[in-house]
Amino acid sequence: TDHSATLIDHVYTNHVTNVVSCNILTLDISDHLAISTNIRIKSSSCVNFCRTPQSFEHDKKEARVFNEANHAKFKELIDNESWEFIADDEDADKQYETFYKTYQKHYDQAYPLKCNRVRRKFERANPKPWILPWLEAACNRKNLSYFEKVK
Repeated sequence: TDHSATLIDHVYTNHVTNVVSCNILTLDISDHLAISTNIRIKSSSCVNFCRTPQSFEHDKKEARVFNEANHAKFKELIDNESWEFIADDEDADKQYETFYKTYQKHYDQAYPLKCNRVRRKFERANPKPWILPWLEAACNRKNLSYFEKVK
């Protein structure tokens, strides 16, 4: 109604690992959307597609930043390195290994790996920890269908 606020569109649980699936039916039969939640009753056997808290952790992507400042730092590190120690060993394989380790050390110093979190398609900039990915997607579907109807 337009004069009351209710919580009938919400399902809460403190046993997330027991939730097998949650669905929102987007049928326009009332001013609320129907919610369906399947919960695993027996704790001894887990369904294959049962979600665990680890599956909600965000993916992380590692990347290196290549810019003029990092290029200058790398060039300086390479220029300042004394390469005579490589010739100390007579074995070509060991010389290459020594060269590679020194080069890799300077490369890692100049172009360090930066860890960035990969966001989901409709993830908010400041996601709330209690809004799980499936709930966020459902809210977006509901909002999109509402805006399409209002057009």
